[in-house]
Parts: sequence; C-alpha cells; structure tokens
Amino acid sequence: MFWVALSTPDKTWHNALMIKSNTNTVTVHGLQPLTPYEFRVGFVNELGASEHSRSITLTTQMEGKNYFCVCT
Repeated sequence: MFWVALSTPDKTWHNALMIKSNTNTVTVHGLQPLTPYEFRVGFVNELGASEHSRSITLTTQMEGKNYFCVCT
C-alpha cells in the first residue's frame, strides 16, 4: 500500500490518497487551475511506514481542469 501527499501553495502538506492496489497511476481531484503543487509518496506494509520520497512540483494547466494525474 502507498500514500500520496500534496502540498498546497502555502506549504501545508495533506495526505491526498491511500492506495491499496498495485498501480502506477493516481489522479488527484480538487486542485486549483494554474497552481503549483508539490507531491510525494510513501509506502506502508506489515513492518510499518517508510519515509516519504523527495517531492516533485507540478503545476495544473488550464481553467476547468481541477485534477492532476501522477503517473510513473
């Protein structure tokens, strides 16, 4: 299982999603257009939680598109 966290422009981190399946695509909804967000991930298993990854910054592109697809 892994989690995705995002940071809003005011640098507040939020756990956006907890994913329980093997996937390499995650869509995060409810984002503002033309806004930079930082994303990071972490993993959880029977031994506990990992440290989070280094963050990446992505900027939403257009008006009306209030989600971002984070793909590997």
